[in-house]
Amino acid sequence: MKKKKRISIRNLVEFIMKHGSIDNTISSNIKPIEGTRAHQMIQKSYDENYSAEVSLKYEFEHNDIKIRVEGRADGILIENNEIIIDEIKTTLKDVNSYNDEINNLHLAQVKCYGYIYCFENQLDSITLQLTYYNIENTSINYIRYKYSKDELEKDFLYLIEEYKKWIDLEMDYIENRNNSIENMTFPYDNYRQGQRELAVYVYKSVIEGKKCLAQAPTGTGKTISTLFPTIKAMGQGHTSKIFYITAKTITREVCENTISIMKNKGLNIKYTTITAKEKVCKMDEVNCNPIYCKYANGYFDRINNALKEILVSKNDYSRNTIEYLSEKYCLCPFELSLDLALFSDVVICDYNYVFDPKVSLKRFFDNRKNDFTVLIDEAHNLVDRARNMYSASLSKKDFMELKKQIKGKDKKIEAAINKINSYFVKIKKELDIKISKDLQNYIELDKEPIELYTLLRTFIEKVDEYLSFNNDKNEDLLNLYFDVYSFLTIGEFYDENFITLFSKKQNDIEVEINCIDPSNIIQNIMKK
Repeated sequence: MKKKKRISIRNLVEFIMKHGSIDNTISSNIKPIEGTRAHQMIQKSYDENYSAEVSLKYEFEHNDIKIRVEGRADGILIENNEIIIDEIKTTLKDVNSYNDEINNLHLAQVKCYGYIYCFENQLDSITLQLTYYNIENTSINYIRYKYSKDELEKDFLYLIEEYKKWIDLEMDYIENRNNSIENMTFPYDNYRQGQRELAVYVYKSVIEGKKCLAQAPTGTGKTISTLFPTIKAMGQGHTSKIFYITAKTITREVCENTISIMKNKGLNIKYTTITAKEKVCKMDEVNCNPIYCKYANGYFDRINNALKEILVSKNDYSRNTIEYLSEKYCLCPFELSLDLALFSDVVICDYNYVFDPKVSLKRFFDNRKNDFTVLIDEAHNLVDRARNMYSASLSKKDFMELKKQIKGKDKKIEAAINKINSYFVKIKKELDIKISKDLQNYIELDKEPIELYTLLRTFIEKVDEYLSFNNDKNEDLLNLYFDVYSFLTIGEFYDENFITLFSKKQNDIEVEINCIDPSNIIQNIMKK
């Protein structure tokens, strides 16, 4: 039976054609639900001559692998007997700016749809449309291009040929990896008491897609007893990637050492250890701005060529190795670790890269179900950690401090802060009554602070607008901006397992949304 591989058109384009710099000054802050609603609104604005969400696919074989490149065109319009492929993009930029500043990734994506449609329907040419919609002011710009099938075929086949090179690189490695796994034996002469039983349970859990919870004393050898059988299952095709997640640096090192022991016995496997950006950043401050950071500047121009060399020369991507490679290729060490993780069999990282909505690895943990295996070290710590991950707080004092600093610079931000302050003043009056009546300096509610959400979203919008026109490096502004963004992100998970807490602390008023029981959240993540 031939091996099968699938890749979306968008991922193909973004992977092969990536270019430019890492830039934290560019942020869309468009939520997926907002983008979806905008797409639906535009699609419904057409008549029956417009077909929305049209699936397209192109299949080919390469070295006994059946590969499918697939995607969904946002729309196919028939206008005056002419076929037009429509690709809708939501933005916060001036939609007319795209007339002169063509986004090559957007154009390449719709060109792929255009070629596949021509190929399937035997057309000699086709019209492509990029529809840009500004989600704030609802302005729309339609940009059209006409291409012959031959022009589109040339560009499409270039992407395919480049992708084949990466497939060859991957498949050669996987064949060698699987052979080494098949020949690998338990790296010690004997099992300790309980080790064999644990290894058998873990192996069965992986191949059957079940969960296994193990409790054993320190020194039992839990790390080797979980990694060894999971890697064995990987060699048989039961899992494509292993995440070894833990709360402590020292246990991440134990995992690395355990892999090294197996590699000394002939195992050929790639692993990446992801270290927090703040710890591996090579600059004096963490500022992912290409003007400030040489490792961010041109990162995407260099990364693919660097990966081609790294992947054939090294398999162990520990923190020290990543810092060395970062210097050699002038690449951001944190982003490099994320890119290397895509090609690694084992990813060693903190709990938050799997469970925290603010920093989880979106490239792995999106809405699709994946055949990943997650080994959670010291899992009893996860509940408290998850409570913290899904709780957030804001204080009146921070907004008032920022108001002093922003005074005279931006009236819209000032106005947004004034409304937030008025909200806190109202809460303070309620707290004063509570204190005088019940001697309690807090108010606990089992419902969301909906009114505050609205005020905070306005604050985010005004700061976004301000930063897009001003190179303001005010740390208090940026810190509060991200705190507010985090608060709103956590608010999206609010249900009966959360409470809202207003409290008076000295001369300050704080609002917290606290996750009391994170079990549903953890279960929903694990279902993926």
